[in-house]
Amino acid sequence: MLGLLTFLTACSLGAVNEGQHSSVTPILPVGSSASSFSSEAKITSSEGPLENADMDPAPTEQEKTTAESTFPERIVDNGLIEIGKADASVTLLMFTNHSCHYCSEFALSAFPRVQREYIDTGKIKYQIGILPLEKYPQAALQARSLLCAVKQGKGLAMHQLLFSISNSTEANMKAGAKALQLDEATFQACLADPAIDHLIQGQSDVAKKFDVALVPTFLLNDTKYVGLYEYSDLKVHIEEALKKAR
Repeated sequence: MLGLLTFLTACSLGAVNEGQHSSVTPILPVGSSASSFSSEAKITSSEGPLENADMDPAPTEQEKTTAESTFPERIVDNGLIEIGKADASVTLLMFTNHSCHYCSEFALSAFPRVQREYIDTGKIKYQIGILPLEKYPQAALQARSLLCAVKQGKGLAMHQLLFSISNSTEANMKAGAKALQLDEATFQACLADPAIDHLIQGQSDVAKKFDVALVPTFLLNDTKYVGLYEYSDLKVHIEEALKKAR
């Protein structure tokens, strides 16, 4: 099903409204091949709608609620959040935004499988970068909350939780921290810490380096893929990267 179910559903820098899509050709390094995308929200192919296609099975409830990893979380020097075996030969970096519907879809459906099969087994490490979008002004507070949660070892749990918070006010961020049993005073102090601004800027610098303008965007060992992927398609790319890294 590779290429057939891969489709572009991305949120842009304010130029595309929610529910609309833009046709984008992924910018890949020399020698890489671009995956095929459709500008439609519905999954389609050259043969028409795939309403009864052999889709990835729905994640189990256990998979949906996975919010902790076998490996510790950390913030690397460029501000990205990293989860997984530190010396893993393959890195999957995802630029996301917690107000983006398609990013949420990936986080709640495909990511638990990526975590179970590749992150928790030590095959890859996973990095998260937040791309601030003009139409989502709450992204800065979400990014701060996420980084502050990482500092207390609950970054992945906060990452998943943020997708379910529709009104990202500071009060709601603190309520989320309490729900995750974070130290509330430490969390609040962290939100106001100027050092967090440098980490967020670091993430933005990485996004600029790779010309990331849409979410979700994936960088698999620096090979760039844009749009929402079925897990089965992403799995193929990960396996190819693992073979090259051997």
